[in-house]
Amino acid sequence: MLPFSTLLLRSYYAETGWNEDNLYSNLTRSSAAPRMRMDQDQLTFSDFPVPESLILQLANAPSPIFFNSYALDALPQLNGSMSYVTSSLPLTSQIGSSRTMPFRDVVERFRLYPPPQRPSVDEIWIDGKRVDKRDYFLYSRLHFPSFHLSGLATTRVSSTLQAQLAFTHQPTMARLRFTPRGEVAQKASSAHPPGNLLLSLQHDTGQYSGEYTYSASDGMFGVRGLYNFGWQDEEAKKEARAAEGEGHASRIEDDEDMLEGGLRGRFSAGGEVYLSLKQRSLGGGLSQGGA
Repeated sequence: MLPFSTLLLRSYYAETGWNEDNLYSNLTRSSAAPRMRMDQDQLTFSDFPVPESLILQLANAPSPIFFNSYALDALPQLNGSMSYVTSSLPLTSQIGSSRTMPFRDVVERFRLYPPPQRPSVDEIWIDGKRVDKRDYFLYSRLHFPSFHLSGLATTRVSSTLQAQLAFTHQPTMARLRFTPRGEVAQKASSAHPPGNLLLSLQHDTGQYSGEYTYSASDGMFGVRGLYNFGWQDEEAKKEARAAEGEGHASRIEDDEDMLEGGLRGRFSAGGEVYLSLKQRSLGGGLSQGGA
């Protein structure tokens, strides 16, 4: 099942109209997910990864914009964590009680996503200044007994631009060491990797999208891009239909309705390039996909 924080983040994207699937990093998310199918009221899975641990998670929503959850991981060793989430928008309309939420909405599964659209937000400008509130999503999680802290903050800069900041922090744990004379000395443990700060800027126009990232731990810069061939803006379609006449527009809509069921598709291609200043290395890759 998906973590509670992941469900909240996807609900936030749905409320703000941000299409996270029109990004190069999520190009194969649907095709790589387990297949779920209903046959004679029986649920079956294929390509289902076997979990390696037993996790118990409890979540609560004291208010529509504030959530907390607690998790206990029993295998291979006992670990725990607690997390807190707050948002500028109420997310209870997307996240309901565990009794009423469909099972297909809380698992990673194969989906046919609708065509990408240009994101939009309701911006209010007065005298050249933006006065409407800027939506945000804040998440933090503390792990026990390692006291590992992680967090995420995201906000919409404009209708097609989104900024994210993610961080991890691992405190240095002191452990006791006895000297030959029986004296107690402290030695810093370096078993855990140091913390990291990741900055990300996402740009989505519907037809193409870009991701620009920077990792502070190794000084790595990354650029990802995705282009959708044959993409048309929905607003432009409506204007063209209105200009050509209602009769012709209704015929086009009937033709497009006949293409439902996965026959109406698109072709996408993208690539990524990474440059590490610390390692002095350069890497990249290319991918293509169809839907």
